[in-house]
Amino acid sequence: MANLETEISLLKYKMKLLMFFIDDNDEYPFFQFCLNYDIREEQEKALIKILGIYNYRYKGVENEFHKNGVLDNDLKGLLSSFNLKLEDLYVELIPTFQDFQKVVSSIFGTDTKADSLLGKLIKQSIHEELCEYLLKNK
Repeated sequence: MANLETEISLLKYKMKLLMFFIDDNDEYPFFQFCLNYDIREEQEKALIKILGIYNYRYKGVENEFHKNGVLDNDLKGLLSSFNLKLEDLYVELIPTFQDFQKVVSSIFGTDTKADSLLGKLIKQSIHEELCEYLLKNK
């Protein structure tokens, strides 16, 4: 048991040191958000995947990857843990701020501000054009 406590203590210390690196660095505000709010890998992965789907919808791009995405059982499983259905995301409508807000609430909880999160994604150049569109049309 002491070994496990030592490892946990070491991990917490390493995380604290990593925070010093990025606290003064504005290049990674989304990753900083993930660290500050104890975002799990599954939450981050779900958001990034959904942004990819939204980006296809925003740009009106249809390709085999996008069409076959509905059949992705791994993604279905990931999203179902947040009460999200893949079929609801793969529609032919341009995503709205309200759509994004619902996704953010499902993944991170209702306390997370969608507009603030979009700002962090833009600053880190993650689907920048899409995020700017969503923020502008809130």
